Amino acid sequence: MVKYNQLSAWSLAQLELELHGFEEQLSLYRSGQTDAGQLNKAYDIAWNRLDIFLTGQETALIRSRYQASERVGAFFEVLKEYEQDVVNPTPDSVRLAEMEVRVNQLLPSIRDLMVMNFTGPSAIKQRQELQQTREGHVLVLVALLTIGLLILFVVSREMKLQYFLAWNDPLTLLPNRAAFMTRLERLAKGKQPDDCTLTICLVELNNFKEVNDSLGYAAGDELLTMVANQIREYAHDQAFIARMGGDEFALFIYGAMPIEHRTPYLVRLLDELKPTVFQADPAHRVRVSMGISQHPITAHKIEELILFADIALANAKKLKENHLQVFNHRMFEHYSRNRKLAAELREHLNIISNSTLYLHYQPVIKPGNAYNMGAEVLIRWHHPEYGFINPLDIIAMAEENGLGELLGKWIFSRVNHDMSQLPASFVDKLELAINLSNSMFTPALFHQVNEMLQQSPLRAEQLILELTETIALDDLPLSQRIFKELKHIHVRIALDDFGTGWSSFSYLMSLSFDKLKIDKSFVSNIETDPRQFMFVESITKLSHQLGLVVVAEGVESLHELQQLAHIGVDEIQGYYYSKPLSPAEFFIYAMTHLAHSAEESVDVSYH
Repeated sequence: MVKYNQLSAWSLAQLELELHGFEEQLSLYRSGQTDAGQLNKAYDIAWNRLDIFLTGQETALIRSRYQASERVGAFFEVLKEYEQDVVNPTPDSVRLAEMEVRVNQLLPSIRDLMVMNFTGPSAIKQRQELQQTREGHVLVLVALLTIGLLILFVVSREMKLQYFLAWNDPLTLLPNRAAFMTRLERLAKGKQPDDCTLTICLVELNNFKEVNDSLGYAAGDELLTMVANQIREYAHDQAFIARMGGDEFALFIYGAMPIEHRTPYLVRLLDELKPTVFQADPAHRVRVSMGISQHPITAHKIEELILFADIALANAKKLKENHLQVFNHRMFEHYSRNRKLAAELREHLNIISNSTLYLHYQPVIKPGNAYNMGAEVLIRWHHPEYGFINPLDIIAMAEENGLGELLGKWIFSRVNHDMSQLPASFVDKLELAINLSNSMFTPALFHQVNEMLQQSPLRAEQLILELTETIALDDLPLSQRIFKELKHIHVRIALDDFGTGWSSFSYLMSLSFDKLKIDKSFVSNIETDPRQFMFVESITKLSHQLGLVVVAEGVESLHELQQLAHIGVDEIQGYYYSKPLSPAEFFIYAMTHLAHSAEESVDVSYH
């Protein structure tokens, strides 16, 4: 027992030292003076020391004294609570700061425990017994030395592993983004010949997520490994390659290869990757795309070099055939234009009453209805330098620059502003449809709509929110929850551009849409193509059976209108009736149309 008592006290002293060591590493890491590897090593040692103390037989007696088990256990709980924050740390982590405070609060308790065990009432007797068991301590020291060497070996191996993982991707074993960027920066800072050119190529597997979703993550990992191995084998010593993350790889070519040979070299790589990807994806959904930029031809900074390659990659993904693009002057002009427009858009979205960015309203006609009419809210931007900006480009620009939610709030506020300028008796006859983007369709949508309605001359029943199939079906449970909240306050929801995606009526039933808008591509040939007519007719009948109102978009001729009337489409939208109008123009048009419809209704009743 004496032997165990002394070993327990020794273990407690060692425990205090290791806990102080962990606290020191945590403080150094948060101040940027050490790395995550050292922090993780100290964490693992502290964890093991606490675990041994709390579960070992030789420490059982000391655990029962001076509330040792409770004091040490409290420290162990702190380590467990913040485990993920230590394993994946960032120096500015709020939780690591909280952990440091709690560790410093508990360390004095451990110190007191150690002092009490060495200087308590039985300290003299324990020292005598310690002298008698010196031989036993020799064995203990040998054991501790052995354990120390073992720990040193484990820590050394762990440090090597951590170093490898810091610069390499664990799945493909390729260098990672950090290694790639470090190598590039080193090249850029070095003294290079005037004719030296650096070529960057980003490689992406388009639609890779569908492989994970349909075949499982193991199949996705296997595809990534196959692509990595093929790029590695092809590149050999001609290029430095890396996995940048997710489904994206990168190469840079520097040195002996002539500039005129590099693009053909990468084209051949693309051709070799295609069969590999096709074989791994039986449905042939995944496509390989490449974006290329060169330094100093198209970029003078490493950050620009990567950015321009990414822009070229985005352009390559839009191509139907050869998914490879080299960044050029046209792309640079487009990039510069979009960057300027995005900055100006951010400024415009802070001004509700804006003459440059504004809304137009395209009438949605209900044939034979003389009491109310609808309108779709459409954004317009007339730029003093670039002229009319395509509404789709405005929305895409907002989404890409993190302005989607702000754009949605601006549209809601501008609608309220426009409607407040019109007579209340007229506004009461309207139904307004507002398109939702990806960034707007979030759990916060209900609160935003509710806030808009509280400040609006419109009632909830007059508001219709339109969204596409892609947005609605991306996360079905989330969509159902948002729909339920909106329906609770009587806001209606329309499915826009029906027929252009992959939705089915089973989804329509599960999401309980109120309206279905048939895309204009199915309306344009309805008078000449019997299949188009049958499609629209079938969709209309099924929609009516489900209680949905059907709207036809893009109606431009009397013949199209007659065909749609014969089918029984409920509402008509298109240039046949009117183009999108300013609020004042829309007011005049709507009042004229409603008055005309009322006259026709009276004539019919009279006869």
